[in-house]
Amino acid sequence: MDRLKIATWNIRQGGRKAIQQIVGSLLHHRADIIVLTEYKDNEAGKFLISSLKRKGWHDGTRALSLRPFQRISKTCTSTNF
Repeated sequence: MDRLKIATWNIRQGGRKAIQQIVGSLLHHRADIIVLTEYKDNEAGKFLISSLKRKGWHDGTRALSLRPFQRISKTCTSTNF
């Protein structure tokens, strides 16, 4: 069975001072999906997204994947995961 590796990162106020280190760390971990929290659409945030896109990541509104996103019409109604 294939494993799915998910990386999450709390950017904390947009990550201004450490944005280059954040990009490097996210790329280093080679996740299948990256989820960003506290992302801000400021200069640092734009740098982060453009850097990841240049490395082949697809932007899914701040969830990024090495594979293109597909729309799923089925919704999950259960809270028991």
